[in-house]
Amino acid sequence: MTSKAFAAAPHRTFKFVVCSPEDLAEIDDLVARLGLDRVWVMPEGTTERALDDGMRALVPHLARRGYRLGTRLHVHLWGDERGR
Repeated sequence: MTSKAFAAAPHRTFKFVVCSPEDLAEIDDLVARLGLDRVWVMPEGTTERALDDGMRALVPHLARRGYRLGTRLHVHLWGDERGR
């Protein structure tokens, strides 16, 4: 399946984890090239504090683009514990 065919598949959602708002440029490129919609963005982080800070930094940038903000619930629940 090609990237464009995958992007056009019904009932698909695209989720990205980013380190900073500057990473959104790469997502913008994919959205433009592949016609993506239903885009979710989550901040990278292994602590609740890092996730909260990352979400606050992303909010204004995501709102302008129409991207949705997601959290990494497993980090809020179990921190950096592996294998959950």
